[in-house]
Amino acid sequence: MLKKAPDNQAKTDSQEFSYDQPDVFDRLFDRHYTSLWSFAFHYVKDKDIAEDLVQEAFIQLWDHLKGFDSFAAIRVYLFRNVRNAALDYLRHDKVRNRNSTELNVWLQNELREPLERKIIEEEVFGSMYDAIYKLPEQTRKIVLLTLKGVSNPQIAEQLKISVNTLKTLKKRAYQYLRNELGPYRFTLLNWIFLLRKLIKRNNN
Repeated sequence: MLKKAPDNQAKTDSQEFSYDQPDVFDRLFDRHYTSLWSFAFHYVKDKDIAEDLVQEAFIQLWDHLKGFDSFAAIRVYLFRNVRNAALDYLRHDKVRNRNSTELNVWLQNELREPLERKIIEEEVFGSMYDAIYKLPEQTRKIVLLTLKGVSNPQIAEQLKISVNTLKTLKKRAYQYLRNELGPYRFTLLNWIFLLRKLIKRNNN
């Protein structure tokens, strides 16, 4: 079972990332290896295969490290890479003993497991935090205050802008976030609910 991340996990992950930071790759390996191995083993049920999948994920990360700008994005990349590699392994391993229909049913059942849902949730939260912190500072404050339940007039007064300006900025922010989170195919209500859950979790 994966260990619960510390309360400051999201704050750390939202910090700016630079590939030339001292020992950054070693720190990433130490931080994520155990949870990634557990995640891979959950699928493949083989210690050596799980280790191979995780090591391959870190090798690929090394080749693409310069392309990342946050620790949260790296975490999402690693878990997605291991998950996809594990599913590919299972497809090739199981096809000898299952027909395609049985395999699809089996994979769908695997994806409903609690650990998978937990990892997907963490992946989504990481992407959400990345998206929010790419917003301009004022717009980001509007989104975060809204998700905390602060009313439009109160936000407008706090930021010293008109309510109409606030509504315009909020509309643009929502559209931007929907575009950024497009791969998850959320409805507006879906991702607002998840964002509020993220804010609530980080305030606990």
